[in-house]
Amino acid sequence: MFVVVKLYLFLYYQGITVKTITVKADHEFDALLNQLTSRLHTTRSNVIRNAVRSYLKQLDKKALRQKILAASLKTRVQAAQISIEFDAANNDSLNDELSNSPNNSLNNESHDDL
Repeated sequence: MFVVVKLYLFLYYQGITVKTITVKADHEFDALLNQLTSRLHTTRSNVIRNAVRSYLKQLDKKALRQKILAASLKTRVQAAQISIEFDAANNDSLNDELSNSPNNSLNNESHDDL
């Protein structure tokens, strides 16, 4: 108890306010929390603070992952569209070259003679 009072006084003099939050827990959660405090040699408050921070980081990572996936899919669609447009332009160019080539005009003339 003395350590807690000393911590509050330290935080008070540092200008940091500490709020008390009440958490309702069933027996199973209470047992898990006690197990973690013993295992980590820390307080229940510290375990809960760290769990909330960890959960927030996890949510942020998930949101970032979803943004990256959406951007990746958008880029893939754009790349596919550009590829289709490039292939169409390339094929048009090849068709123009084939129709204007001297060999093709000779072949056309020989067919006209038949």
